Amino acid sequence: MATTQCEKLVYNGEPFLECVEGEEKIDIYEAAYLQRKSRVEIIGSDGAPLDWISLIIEASRNEPRSWVMFTVYHDLRERGRVLKLGPLPNAFTLYKTGAPRALVIVLEETYKFRVDEIIEWIEYARRLSRELILAIVDKHGDVSYYTVERFQPPSQTPPPAVAPVHGA
Repeated sequence: MATTQCEKLVYNGEPFLECVEGEEKIDIYEAAYLQRKSRVEIIGSDGAPLDWISLIIEASRNEPRSWVMFTVYHDLRERGRVLKLGPLPNAFTLYKTGAPRALVIVLEETYKFRVDEIIEWIEYARRLSRELILAIVDKHGDVSYYTVERFQPPSQTPPPAVAPVHGA
């Protein structure tokens, strides 16, 4: 995410916060990250200040995965990555040199998924010309990343016929 010129953001319960100084809107995870780094001030719709933890707690009323999503967002930003919210509800788009590079699906380690879900994510990422990365958050808040690709085993050809050996 590019550095914002915004110094104060207003949270109205939406996924994007509005900049008091202008038209800029910042997604909730970037806003929490910037507030944690003391780069912006966040206020609620009532004018009361919100710290980054309070913002994520407020957001979790509408989106129960907010804490897990912020954990992954924070981890990737600390690694110097640039990312934006979406295009799926539990996903980020990871950028490299200004272009979208990967679709990052965020999951808790206890999430039970079906194989067809993974195939859908792979196909969706392929249609977007992006790599698929699963970000799995454990109960301690540690994140493990897995690159997922579709694997097509080579076609099975019957073994060559073995001719009987004469005179053996």
